[in-house]
Amino acid sequence: GHPDADEVKRLLGAYHYEAPGINFELVDPERNPAATRRYNVRNLNTLILEGYGRTQTVKLADEAHITNGLIRLTKSEERVCYWVTGHGERSFQGSGPEALTALQEDLSDESYRFEEILLMKRDIPGDATVVVLAAPEKRLFPEEVDSLRRYLKQGGRLVVFLEPFQDGGLTSFLEDYGILVAGDIIVDKMSRVMGGDFLLPMVAEYGAHEITRDFKLTCFFEIARSVEVSEETIPHATPTVLALTSPESWAETDRDALDEGRVGYEASLDRKGPLSLAAISELEPPLPKPAGGTEAGDENTEADAEP
Repeated sequence: GHPDADEVKRLLGAYHYEAPGINFELVDPERNPAATRRYNVRNLNTLILEGYGRTQTVKLADEAHITNGLIRLTKSEERVCYWVTGHGERSFQGSGPEALTALQEDLSDESYRFEEILLMKRDIPGDATVVVLAAPEKRLFPEEVDSLRRYLKQGGRLVVFLEPFQDGGLTSFLEDYGILVAGDIIVDKMSRVMGGDFLLPMVAEYGAHEITRDFKLTCFFEIARSVEVSEETIPHATPTVLALTSPESWAETDRDALDEGRVGYEASLDRKGPLSLAAISELEPPLPKPAGGTEAGDENTEADAEP
């Protein structure tokens, strides 16, 4: 009954025509609740690819995402996500509102295994597919930041989430890759029109990048900070804005006024929207050699920052 069902059926029929070993079935989740529960399907228009004793969840039913899902399905290796701990970061498990359980569940559907890592004890292992640093409340030690640098230099992928007014001691580190964070919080009165809160900025404009290609939905981000990209040329790095707030938003820098409930745009202190609140920096060797580091590897590497 989904509007896209006929198009998905045509597309999957093409896969079956080219590879008869690929079979498919369209399932109505309301009429088949057992299958819905078995495959942990939470949204309509979800594809479950099953084979080789594994499953892959595809949430955008187009050729690119289905093909990528099939490739992941045929690969036997398990991907590892290392979750940095020790600085008050959000957890990837638990039932509390601060836990990023949904992220963990989504990536687990794509064959990710999650492990905590304390960088004060050891470097990032060589089997890391991605490292996540989720909203540290305390500053990382210089040795830990150096560990992140070495990991990126060897072709690693890093995702960083930062709360407003908390940078985890990563401002200079991110700036080296063309990502700029400031001590602010985004205020958006337009979100109030949509029944939200001033601290629930609305995003309807997205950057030109493969991550956001064909993404047209409006999103709301609860309590976000600005994450901009440098206008200067950064050697061996290509930073790109991913999500932009409305023109009515601004970056509020007066934390005391905010705590007291006094919010207002001041041209001399605040920055007017549209503002970026998510960005990516794609790195290419040879990268600048960090202090005490090793020479650059041969792989591309990425550093993400989001609110």
